[in-house]
Amino acid sequence: MKPLLHISLMLVFFPSVLQALPDEDIIFRNPGQLGIWTSDVKGRHQRRLFNPPLLIDEISIQEGDRYLLVVGEGINEASGVEVYLFDRKIRRLGGRNLTQGRFHQVIDAAISRNGDVVFTSLLDEAHPEGIYLIPQAEVHRPVPQAQKLSHRPASYVDWAPNGEEIVFTTGEGIFLLNIFSKQQKWIANASFRAVFSPIGKHLAFFTRTPPKVGKVTYEMRLMAVRPPQLLQRWEIKAGSIPRYITWSADGKYITYTLHNKRWEDGLSHFAVRVPGGKPEPIFRAFRGGLWAFEWTKKAYAVQPKRSLTTLWGQLKTQ
Repeated sequence: MKPLLHISLMLVFFPSVLQALPDEDIIFRNPGQLGIWTSDVKGRHQRRLFNPPLLIDEISIQEGDRYLLVVGEGINEASGVEVYLFDRKIRRLGGRNLTQGRFHQVIDAAISRNGDVVFTSLLDEAHPEGIYLIPQAEVHRPVPQAQKLSHRPASYVDWAPNGEEIVFTTGEGIFLLNIFSKQQKWIANASFRAVFSPIGKHLAFFTRTPPKVGKVTYEMRLMAVRPPQLLQRWEIKAGSIPRYITWSADGKYITYTLHNKRWEDGLSHFAVRVPGGKPEPIFRAFRGGLWAFEWTKKAYAVQPKRSLTTLWGQLKTQ
């Protein structure tokens, strides 16, 4: 009788937990809408956090969820792609332009748990392409000063949780860079969009693989940082192009975005539980998919098959 009683209590308890879940599990930009939005993973209770006149390409969230960093291009002015900082506690101020047209074009940016900002810029005569750091002490000044960390022609960039290292992508592959010692370390060849796990022990990234029947193919890979060791790989379905990758807040899932075989079909999103999981579709409720998204840093994780969120307590019982 005890097992039956236990099951009946579970059936009563879990619906109330699901109803109590917060409606701010992801922050995103929808391809068909301007602004920065928030919602739960099923697309319920969508609301706009900020409405900047920007086409947003990248989103980074500081630990604690207060500051949002985005890379975007203004639609009402002849400006390039810039880095903007948004404060969720003072929404009336809108976004602050940190780069202010002083760099030709920004590709990617990230904010550390300490509030430091790192970004990558394309080449122009005044500012050679490379990787730049805006220290936390500069971020809130009228004209934040940026320090050059590297002259490498980098694209995507991400912070290690320790706030001392970044991982970045160049045409030569993926590298680690210590922002204090400036020491660089090669990680992987023919790879891109590397992102640190929340505790910093692993990297997830995409890799171009040898062509099959003349078509470019890709894999998603999981690697240990120290010592560098490939742990797992997942094949990307043929014809799809990787667009975005990030970790769930608890580090149990890698979530990623693909351009579909037919571009008019929009974007598809998947989650893989690590280690050993298989890709499962998520975000089906968002028509056309999400161009960029990040998980808020709360103790929730993805539950791909049901497209819901799961509490830590539930995860531990699985």
